[in-house]
Amino acid sequence: PHEDHGTRKALAASYVCVFAAAFEKEDNAKIYEVVGSPLVHSALMGYNGTLLAYGQTGSGKTHSMLGTPDEPGIIPRFGRELFERASVHEGARVFVSYTQLYNEGVYALLEPQSGAELKLRRSETRGVHVQGLAERRIFSAAELQQLVAKAEQHRVVAATRCVAEWCSS
Repeated sequence: PHEDHGTRKALAASYVCVFAAAFEKEDNAKIYEVVGSPLVHSALMGYNGTLLAYGQTGSGKTHSMLGTPDEPGIIPRFGRELFERASVHEGARVFVSYTQLYNEGVYALLEPQSGAELKLRRSETRGVHVQGLAERRIFSAAELQQLVAKAEQHRVVAATRCVAEWCSS
């Protein structure tokens, strides 16, 4: 917003967004092939990576990320492939954190501290990071699944009015 004589006026802005892929009705295997598998390769090259699901409540984020026993999502597929391939990389170490962005707040899900909102910070050594975010070293895909299941118990879920009306009709 632009300050102009005590009133706030929105400035016109334009943004250019580039997407590597967009999905309409793909299965989790195809989504993983496009967004998850390349992230495994990057991680094994020593880069940090982030899996982020963003969208309206009820749009399928949880299904895409976690999946079901019959159709695993991105996270279980990522864990399996990462640990299969990491076993050939001597000295490979895997760390995981798990957060939720909800109502413009950032919340830790691995070690929630009574719902306390975390802060985003920027530093020269770490870049942009979440201050105080728990990070755990893991040694297997099964351990990743256990952490995710535990973290999911702390996730905030709420139906939007639109979703609530759709579900009740």
